[in-house]
Amino acid sequence: MPSSHRVELLKLKSIDKVEQLAARADENHLSVQRLRETVNKEVVRSKSARGRKPIPAAMRAINLCVKALRDDLTGKLTVGRDDIDCLTDQQIEEARAMTDLLLKRVGELMKLLG
Repeated sequence: MPSSHRVELLKLKSIDKVEQLAARADENHLSVQRLRETVNKEVVRSKSARGRKPIPAAMRAINLCVKALRDDLTGKLTVGRDDIDCLTDQQIEEARAMTDLLLKRVGELMKLLG
């Protein structure tokens, strides 16, 4: 087997898979490009079954919002009266508008959740 084929097989973690694909490449006279495609498919397939399952986008968004608004130690709101007192009148109006928008989105989310 040419060295270019062996280099492609190095990407595989499983010795059984290496032997299996090497035999198939020999029997079918696969080009290095064709073998590379097969190996890459195998690598993607083996990666998807390993590790932590991905968190759905909805849960990720909810978690980010909660973490941004809640103190991990106390469980209370991260923003205090001192933080609000530092805002200008314009910033307070912007904060109210964003809070209203946030409340709308939470309402929409609650409807979706049932």
